[in-house]
Amino acid sequence: MKIAIFSDLHLSTHRFPGHETLFVDTLSKLRKECDELWLLGDIYDLMIGPYDFWKARHKNFFDELAQWTAAGKTVTWMQGNHDFYLEDLLSKASITVSDDHILKKVEGIPCYLAHGDLVDQNDEAYLEWRAKTRSPGFRKVLDLIPGFLKESVITGIGDALSKKSRKKQRDYSATPESEALIKKFRSFAEEKWKNEAQAVFLGHSHVDDLHLSEDKKSFYLNLGTWLDGAPRYAIWDAGEYNYPKVIKLDV
Repeated sequence: MKIAIFSDLHLSTHRFPGHETLFVDTLSKLRKECDELWLLGDIYDLMIGPYDFWKARHKNFFDELAQWTAAGKTVTWMQGNHDFYLEDLLSKASITVSDDHILKKVEGIPCYLAHGDLVDQNDEAYLEWRAKTRSPGFRKVLDLIPGFLKESVITGIGDALSKKSRKKQRDYSATPESEALIKKFRSFAEEKWKNEAQAVFLGHSHVDDLHLSEDKKSFYLNLGTWLDGAPRYAIWDAGEYNYPKVIKLDV
């Protein structure tokens, strides 16, 4: 069983516009050799709501996903904080989608998959924002936008937020903040190792990390983010127990 894993690409027209083409081309190549595709959230900088215009805006991407599922390959999408309310859209495309976490066995190995935005339960500001954006009220506001305005309003807001966040681009090198995130996410994974999963896959932190247990029987993988200018993905060949291989793409 060979699995391709991607997380936190934050694809947009404002930051690294060539990344979407690179991503789709990479998916096309991987489809020939992999059995499953795991998308761990925040694939796009904005993709909110079960609207068909997302399929039109990102046609090459959705066409490629359709080829994966048509070939009988499993595609799993863990929704992030930049891509959610996609259940109806993705289920129509035979894609498994979750807004929390998934526990599954791969070649007998218990695995835990999540975006990772619920790891830090002390981040009250983010948790409050998440609760609001996942609330029935927020969903109702989206649904109340007239159909002919939906795409322009939703994508317009997303473009504005993307431009604003570009001005606050964080430093992805080793910092006290990144060290703290590594420690927090590793502790979370280590708790999962105790009674839920040998293999833990998370995103969200934007800090790449491959952490092994002392006995080398368990691991935690985080692929960081493409926003640091170094696109990468992981391949996990779980036929024999081993660790994912992180592959960096030429840009």
